[in-house]
Amino acid sequence: MADDRAIINAASEARVCLDFGTAFSKASVRIAGLARPLAIGAAANSDHPFLTPSVMFVDDGRITFGPMALARAQIAVSGRDPILSFKTILAARDLEQALTLKVKPSIDPTGTLRQRDALILYLAYLDQLIRTALHSDPALADAGPTERRRYTSPIWRTHVEGDRVMGRLFDEAAIVSADLGALLTAPNGVSIAHARAALDKAETALGLGQLESGVFEAHAAAAAYAAFAQAPKRFLLVFDMGAGTTDFAGFERLGGDDQLLSEIAEARQSCGLAGDEIDDIIAHLMMAKLKSKQRDVQSDVWRALRLHVRDFKKELFEAGRCAFSGYGVKLQLKRRELLASSRFKDYVSALTAIAATSVKAVAVRARAASSPEITILLAGGGANLSFLAPLAQAAAKQGDPSVAAVVERFGIDWRLPAGVDSRLASVMPQVAISLGGALADLDRGGHPVAG
Repeated sequence: MADDRAIINAASEARVCLDFGTAFSKASVRIAGLARPLAIGAAANSDHPFLTPSVMFVDDGRITFGPMALARAQIAVSGRDPILSFKTILAARDLEQALTLKVKPSIDPTGTLRQRDALILYLAYLDQLIRTALHSDPALADAGPTERRRYTSPIWRTHVEGDRVMGRLFDEAAIVSADLGALLTAPNGVSIAHARAALDKAETALGLGQLESGVFEAHAAAAAYAAFAQAPKRFLLVFDMGAGTTDFAGFERLGGDDQLLSEIAEARQSCGLAGDEIDDIIAHLMMAKLKSKQRDVQSDVWRALRLHVRDFKKELFEAGRCAFSGYGVKLQLKRRELLASSRFKDYVSALTAIAATSVKAVAVRARAASSPEITILLAGGGANLSFLAPLAQAAAKQGDPSVAAVVERFGIDWRLPAGVDSRLASVMPQVAISLGGALADLDRGGHPVAG
């Protein structure tokens, strides 16, 4: 395994890049000539050292985050919901207006929190995890300050719009993090009153200028590919399936000592056919097996399925079946039932057609350069789902059968960051987004330059 120090400009300013994804949040650091993911999952006592659930839960006058929030939500009384994703807040067409709205009463029955408050508190929680992870990593013990921040975002929002709004939120989150400190990660969370006081204080403070830039997720994936793939190819289509959106972006690696990743604009797309849609199909298929006609049982089972469905999806594609037991009900679903369902078939067909459009755009550029093949890089949490690679191959044939397409998943036969826990390999498709965002040198257009 090669040392990744050679990839990084040692004179570059220290920065942390945060990817607060729809399902899981990730973070990576570029500092003192070293680039590596941060074990924020371990800091949060999550199931995986590099991932923590993007969850917040309000209960009994207190706010908890991450795995603690998810655990509390799963045993909470009916009618109470957690925030299961913060990216859905950021997906609003008018972001500034969306942030001013009150959080739904089913989430915060006290009516205390706005959407921006929830997001700031979660960013402050992540800031505490980042600081714990930095302090716990022996390779970074003498690295120095890392106050600069980046974040990754889907391709549906411009850098100017996102950075202006997010810059203020990051600044306020830093102040809240400093004020609340370890309360944010305490097992019983932080009181709503204490959180409200910290939020009010932060809103009137001067900006810190902590945010360096946003980086498009697909661009971050391309930067990570250029940095860590054993033999990166010239033409690349990033196929990034997250929980909330699936994004596509095409790139050509230009020659020279500084390998410029030139984006193929015609390949850029974003759609809602992503992991959450599969979750919804799975939940409905399981609900269809429910025999009880009692509305309270139906409501309780549906809520429980929604809270566990991401685990069910993983079990389905890895073990071939999943099962739910609770409220006097036992439900089981087999993978072949999912694959045979008309709704899942329609999903695959539609996503294949969308992907084929992006494949065609990259293939046009490849054929013009007399290049024999393109690489389709599977990124995001969906990259590990077994149906996605065959879907990508089908999209390649549909898009342009004259150009050979090699489908590759992040982390397979790649160099991983030196000295990092071997468990990174299984989640490299997810973690690579934050890693590439931290690595990327950005040109004036905000596009990555891989050195």
